[in-house]
Amino acid sequence: MKTGNSKVLSLCILVAGVLGLTGMASAQTPDAACAADSLYLISPASLHMELQTAEPRGMMVSWPNLDISQATCYTLIDTAGLGFQVDVSGGFGDKVDRVFKFQTQNSGVIGAAQAEPLVVKWQHQGSSRNGGFEGLLNLANNGGLWHFDATAGTWQQVNEGLPMTWKQVNIVALAEAQDGTLIAGMTKGQSLDTDPAGLYINHGAGWERLAPEIFDDSNLITQVAVSPDDGDHFLVGTDRSGLFVTRDGGASFTQLTTELDPGYEPQPSRFDVHALAWLGDTIYVFVQNLGVFASADGGSSFSRIDLMVPSDLDSPEPDLIMPVVNSFTMDTARPGRILASLQFHGVYESTDNGSTWHDLYGDLLVPDPDATGAWVNSALAAVVDPADEDVILMSISQKGLFRTSDGGLTWAEVGGDVQPENRAQLTRAGLLVSTGGSGRVYAVEDGVGLLRSDDFGLTWVQEADAPALKSGFLLLNSAAGPGDLLLGTYGGGIYVPGSILPLADTYSAGTSVELRDLDLGLAVAFTAGPVVPSLDPDKGMFRLVCQTFQGWAVWRAPAHDRYHPVLLGLYDRVNPESCLEGFCGDTDVRIRPQCFAAKRAACFDVTSSDTIRFFDQEVYNGFAYYYSVTSFDYGNTAQIEPENNSNPLMFSPRWAGDEESPFTGQGNQSYVQVNMEAAPEIAGDGEIYVFPNPLRPGAGIPGEEGRTVVFTNLPRESNVRIFTPAGDDVMELGPEVQRGGQIYWNTENRDHLSVAPGVYLYRVDAPGRSEFWGRLIIIR
Repeated sequence: MKTGNSKVLSLCILVAGVLGLTGMASAQTPDAACAADSLYLISPASLHMELQTAEPRGMMVSWPNLDISQATCYTLIDTAGLGFQVDVSGGFGDKVDRVFKFQTQNSGVIGAAQAEPLVVKWQHQGSSRNGGFEGLLNLANNGGLWHFDATAGTWQQVNEGLPMTWKQVNIVALAEAQDGTLIAGMTKGQSLDTDPAGLYINHGAGWERLAPEIFDDSNLITQVAVSPDDGDHFLVGTDRSGLFVTRDGGASFTQLTTELDPGYEPQPSRFDVHALAWLGDTIYVFVQNLGVFASADGGSSFSRIDLMVPSDLDSPEPDLIMPVVNSFTMDTARPGRILASLQFHGVYESTDNGSTWHDLYGDLLVPDPDATGAWVNSALAAVVDPADEDVILMSISQKGLFRTSDGGLTWAEVGGDVQPENRAQLTRAGLLVSTGGSGRVYAVEDGVGLLRSDDFGLTWVQEADAPALKSGFLLLNSAAGPGDLLLGTYGGGIYVPGSILPLADTYSAGTSVELRDLDLGLAVAFTAGPVVPSLDPDKGMFRLVCQTFQGWAVWRAPAHDRYHPVLLGLYDRVNPESCLEGFCGDTDVRIRPQCFAAKRAACFDVTSSDTIRFFDQEVYNGFAYYYSVTSFDYGNTAQIEPENNSNPLMFSPRWAGDEESPFTGQGNQSYVQVNMEAAPEIAGDGEIYVFPNPLRPGAGIPGEEGRTVVFTNLPRESNVRIFTPAGDDVMELGPEVQRGGQIYWNTENRDHLSVAPGVYLYRVDAPGRSEFWGRLIIIR
C-alpha cells in the first residue's frame, strides 16, 4: 500500500475531524459522522490461528464476525418539520450502503382510529445493482376486530397479539363460541385475498396463530364456523384446499375434499369453500363446483343437499343447475328454517333443515322480455324477524337492502337514505339480528359502514359511534353480553404509537426476490403526531442513511518486520473477486479460466454467521509471522455504481497506533510460529534449507519478493557463510542476526551491493554439530 497517497490522507483527515478520533473507543459511529458518509471502522477483537497439516497445508486464520450494531451505522436525515418523532434501533444487516426514503400520500395522526388509511412507503434510493428494498408501514390504529359493549356504549379493539407490521389487518372469516372463544382467518396484504396470514384463535388473552404448517402463506382461509357449545370444535374453509375440522382447539385437523362426495364426477381441481355456517345442530357448507352439504354430527360425515336453481329465468325451459351460495342463516325463532343467499337467484328457503328448498323470488326476481337478465339479484345475506316469520330482510349486491313482510311475495327497497348513490360499490355485506332488543337489526356494508334499524328494516340510520373505518362485512353478536357486537374490518392498521416495527417484517413486492429473506436488522418506532403528504419526491418525509463496511482484509508480516505487512487477501462482501471456485482451504477448489483479478476472495470462508476464516497456503516451516485482520470500506457508496466508485480504500487498525488507518483501536496483530515437518519439495535433502530457492523476481517472502531469502531450521548459535562456486567469500551471517531458527539475508555482499545472479553455496556451522552445505540459486 502507498502510504503517501494524497486521496487517502485527505479522506483520513476528514474522517478524523468528523469522528473526533482522540480517545474514541470501538463503538457505533456517531450520527453526525454517519450522516457525513463516514463509517467508523473497527477490527475483530481477536484472531485464532491454527496450522493445517493435512493437504492443503497452510495457516487457518479465524475471527469472530463483527457485531453489526457496532460495525454499522444509521442515522435519520431531512427530518425538519416532522410532527412526530422517529426512533431507529438495531444494526444494519445488509452488505451494501443504503439510503431509504420514507414517504406517504396520506394524512392523519399516527395511531389514530381514523377513517382514512395512513400508509407510509419506504424504499431504497440509488443503484439497484445489488437489489432493492421496499416496504409499507400502516401507522393508523383503525382496523382489526372491534367489540361493542352495549352496556357502556363504547367500542374497543380486540387486536392484542396481532403483528403491527402487516400492511393491512384483514379479517376475512370470523366466528365466536358461547364461551367467548374467537376464531378468525386473516390476510395481511393490500387486498382481502392477498398475503394469507393464517388461522388465529383468541381465548381472551390475545390472538395466537394456529397450525401454520397447514394454514400457511399459500392457503387462503375463506370461512370459519364454531360449535355453539364447544370452542375447541370448529371448522375452517379455504379457497383451494377444502374443509378442515378440529375437535381439540386446533392441535390437529382432518381435511375434507373429495371425501364430501367421493362419487361425484368430475371432482373440481380446487375445493373452494364459499359458504359455511354452524346453525343449531347442523353444519352447512357450500364448495364451488361441488355442491351444498350438511352434517349433523359435527363434521364427522356430510350428506349432499339437493339445492338446484333454474339456469336462466329468461329461458322458457331452463336447465336446473347448482347455484353459488354466498351465505347461510337460520331463523332463530323457528329451528329448521334455513335461508340460503344465492348468486343471481336471491334467497332460497328451506323449512326442513335443507331437505327441500323453494325460491323467494316474489315480485323481485321476475323476467323482463325487454331486458335480458333483469331478473338477476345476487343476495349477499338474509335474516328473518324472530317476531314475525313473514318479515325477511335481504342485502343484494350492487342494489342495497330489500324487505318483505309477506314471506317473499313482494319486496321493497329500504334504507335508501343511508345508501350511497353509486350502489355498484355494494358487493360485500352482512345482516344481523341483534340480541339487544326487539326489532333491532344491523347491516354492515363494505364501504358504507354499520347501519342500524330498530323496526326490523323499515327505517335505517348510520350507527354514529361505530368505528370510523368503513371497510368490513363481518358482524356477529358477541357472547360477552346482550346487545354486544363483534365487527371484523379489513384495510386498516393496528399501530400503537411507540411500538417497534422491524423493517424486514414490512417488505412489499418491490423488494427484490433475492433479498426477501434478509433480515435488514433495523426497526423503527413512531410517536403520535400529525402526518402530511410528502412534498419532496427526493427526500420524502425523511430519509434513513445506513452504512456498513465493505469487507475483510487480511494482512501478514514476517516476524522481523511486523509493522510493514502486506495485504494477503481482500474479501468484498458485495463483489468478491477470485480466480478460484470453492474454498481454497479445501482440496476440491477449482481454477476459473480467463480470470485475472483475484484478490484471494476464495480463501475466505464466510458461510458461518458467527466466525470468518481465511486460509493462507504461503507459510513455511520454521518461519514466524504476524497476522492482522481488518474491516475495510470505500465510504458511503449507496448511490454509486460500482464501476464509478473512485473512493480510496480505508481500513480499521491492525495494531494500536496504526498510522495507515484513520481510526483508533487496539487492532488484533497476532504472532504465530510455523512448526511442522518440512515438505520434501521445499526442504530438499536436509533438515536445514533456504527459502525461496531459487530466488526469482516477484516470488518469495511477502514484501521482500526477489530480494530476501531465509535460512531456516537452524540450530542455536548458527553461523551461515555464502560462497561463489569458485570459493569466493560473499557474506557471513552470525548468531547475532539469528531469530529463533531463522537467519534472513537480503542477498547483498559485504559492500551492501546486490549479488549477481547465479549459483551460490552456503555453509552452516553450529556448536556440537557437523557443518551443513547447501546450494542457493539466484535469478535476477
